[in-house]
Amino acid sequence: MIFGAVAKILRSKRAIASLVSILVVSAASFAVTSSILLSVQNTATGLLGESGSTIVVDQANSRAPFLGTLPVGLVNLLAPVQGVAVVSPEVFAPATLADQPIMVRGVNPASFMELQRPTIVEGAGIDATDTDMAMVGRLLAAELGIHPGSELVLYGGVRATFVEMGVEGVFSTGTPLDNEVVVPLWAGDWLRGVSYGVISIVRIGVAPQDSPSAVAARVQGVIASNSSASLAVQGPPASTFLPVSSGVTSFAGHDVVASPDASASFFSKTVGLSQENVLLISSLVFLSMSVAIVCALQEAVFRSRNELGTLRTIGMSSRNLSVNIVLVATALSLGASVGGLALGWGFLDLVAEFSPIRIAFYAVDPRGAFPTAALYSVAVVTGAGFVAAALSSLRFKQSMVTYKLTVPFLESGASDAK
Repeated sequence: MIFGAVAKILRSKRAIASLVSILVVSAASFAVTSSILLSVQNTATGLLGESGSTIVVDQANSRAPFLGTLPVGLVNLLAPVQGVAVVSPEVFAPATLADQPIMVRGVNPASFMELQRPTIVEGAGIDATDTDMAMVGRLLAAELGIHPGSELVLYGGVRATFVEMGVEGVFSTGTPLDNEVVVPLWAGDWLRGVSYGVISIVRIGVAPQDSPSAVAARVQGVIASNSSASLAVQGPPASTFLPVSSGVTSFAGHDVVASPDASASFFSKTVGLSQENVLLISSLVFLSMSVAIVCALQEAVFRSRNELGTLRTIGMSSRNLSVNIVLVATALSLGASVGGLALGWGFLDLVAEFSPIRIAFYAVDPRGAFPTAALYSVAVVTGAGFVAAALSSLRFKQSMVTYKLTVPFLESGASDAK
């Protein structure tokens, strides 16, 4: 009954319209901002295919991990290291497909399939016998309408090279790799414009019982102790034509780093968006929204002070009034935050349809991070509404003062009137 009375008073004021607008916009803004930041960070930390049990060996002094050059002989050197379960040599080759820039990843099929364990959505995975076949990531396949049996003409983005590949299957990993075309190692080298045996990175699958950081340290030690060694370069498979360029048979002079977070380090260094920056931006958005919600709710309560004061005058205790103000404001914040989430989702739909976000060759879909961001948004907006209502209700905490009109006072007033 009291709850209904307080809610009716607050609803009757025009200030409530601005309050609801601020709550809805705040919820939508926080959800959209958090979704974009989370999705960009997730994409950035998975560009090379890292995961909780995968570390990357790359040439740290290259402009980007994609541009590094390492000898494929590293595979034989690192395979015996304690804690190493599988070693996957991979080369990145920027390319174009149907006039769209894409990333091609040349791999050893057996090692890649064992390490990545992709889900085959259509067709089949490639193996060692598929020298002219490719797999296409789910997102890229959906965007370009690619299916098993399709023919791809890939044009190298570094050198004037091209290769024709058939599509063996469409795969899904739930990572940025779903934007790539995966081909045999020789095809990646050809499109990259380097000789066979040159790779960009080595991905290492860590055994379940070992720590990725500990394995990375062991790998780093092996690399340091063999920095002047010459590593054998395997020959190309038969019936393939490869460009003539100097091969890398040693990594002496290269700054080779084994790290569980090579992608994140590179992205933070080049773009300036680290986990700390993400937290800072989110905190600033949180603080600005909280201040706006507190100010708007206090204004709504202030405009309703006469009506709320009347409830105190007719006998409502300050405790009951404060509790009901908090309940009404919290319920209003919760409802408005849900409306804000709908607005935020609609905005992200428009972004995905008309102006998709991309990091280099990788599409970023903030909608994937929206459920997590939505939980944060509801918690923040509802919590801010609760705090604002609690602060606003303090104005009704003072004790009631009752004045009695006595008979002498009335008589004195009557005499003055005469």
